[in-house]
Amino acid sequence: MMGKYMYTTKIRLFSLLILCFVCSFIISTHSQAREQNIAIDIENDDFEFADMYPGDRGQIIPGDSGAISEADMRNGICGSVMHSDYEYVTLIHGWSFESSDPSILQIDSNGNYTVLGTGTVWLKIREEYYKGRYKDIRDYCAIPVTPGSLEVNEPLDSMYSGTKYESYSIRIYTDTSMAYPAKTEVTSYVFGQEQVIKMKNMPSFGVDESYHFEYKSSGSSVSCQYDDQAKCIRMSSYSKGKSTVTIELNNLVFNITFISKNVSLNKTSLLIATKEKKKIKLKGYDKKIKWRSTDPKVAKVNKKGEIVGKKKGNAIIYVQLDDYRLGCVVSVVTPGMKKVVNYAKWIPRHWKYSQANRMSKGYYDCSALVWKSYKKIGKNFGDKNYAPTAATMAQWCASNKKMIKGGITDKRVNKLQINPGDITFYTGSNNGRYKGIYHVEMIVGYEYGGWNGKKFNVYIVGARLGVGPGMELLARP
Repeated sequence: MMGKYMYTTKIRLFSLLILCFVCSFIISTHSQAREQNIAIDIENDDFEFADMYPGDRGQIIPGDSGAISEADMRNGICGSVMHSDYEYVTLIHGWSFESSDPSILQIDSNGNYTVLGTGTVWLKIREEYYKGRYKDIRDYCAIPVTPGSLEVNEPLDSMYSGTKYESYSIRIYTDTSMAYPAKTEVTSYVFGQEQVIKMKNMPSFGVDESYHFEYKSSGSSVSCQYDDQAKCIRMSSYSKGKSTVTIELNNLVFNITFISKNVSLNKTSLLIATKEKKKIKLKGYDKKIKWRSTDPKVAKVNKKGEIVGKKKGNAIIYVQLDDYRLGCVVSVVTPGMKKVVNYAKWIPRHWKYSQANRMSKGYYDCSALVWKSYKKIGKNFGDKNYAPTAATMAQWCASNKKMIKGGITDKRVNKLQINPGDITFYTGSNNGRYKGIYHVEMIVGYEYGGWNGKKFNVYIVGARLGVGPGMELLARP
């Protein structure tokens, strides 16, 4: 018993040592402030400060490439005058520094700085100098001076003092070195599919605070952005391949392996009759899959992807690929309604649009398309010989209680409550007709629009023109 206790104690001590080592590694890796000295040539108009972060410290060492410093003179630095007449020589004898916001950037008279906060701060540097000129073409050597004054002999004359100011904008970003991605490898199965990578331990940026974000991909083209509100990286690609994406977010640098595939279904929309069977196939994926149905009572699917229509309605047949769902919207209708919808899809592809010849074979307009399609099952909207106008067709639907209250809404579309064969009317024209109706469109099914991580995206399709939520007049003849 004692031996077992000692063995357990050793394991705990060893685990504690490992934990201490890891903690000390993290602290030494992320918590040490950067110390760097920054040399500035104020004659260089292109100079920019590198990004800084809270805790950074060091010394700013200014210089002027067009001048000689007092220290250089005391040290006997020599130069050569290159002009034939009088050559002006600038002798610097002092610098001073001023921060526009000491709560963000603190700096003393010697240029020693400490970064305390985040934001944008202006650093003003003041150069104090004496200026004179040399006579004739001759080599010169610096003349010894005493600190704070300039005691010189010839060849300087016309000596005077002056001050020069330069201001620099410095961006100080939030320290992100303790953050890390929740995962370092992602797979996109569909071109354009967005991959979301949560960032752990990521600090919040202020409302007006900017941040530095860059990325570089080693292989296929990858789009990448940082979402500050959701604290995540969003990535996508439209080409196949495997890439290493190097991401820089302020002072945090990390790699994500991005694998882009092009997996697809041979069908994303399917119209079948009750008791009819159809098979869908998955392309570009060779691992084992499991088919599922959002409503097996409407459309059932087996492990081979064989679908059977059980009763009227709509369902999504899909396959789960990691956290993504690839699907096909299946609409189950009666055999008669399948004839109506298929004919409505066929007409615009093979006949010409003409209001003048709308009733002739080979021609159609919007209401003639609906009338000719429904004539396949003996429905004629009150006129068995001639297609009524869209407005008259709507009046007939209203009189015969075929209208669906509320029309097309997002909720109805998302719940797959709109059926192939339903018709919707375009309103708002000042044409003197019933409710200003100027067009009728038959809905012929759905299209699968993807998976956003929480729900399926679907949209309804018209036989000829676009249809969608907001259309108030919807009928089911």
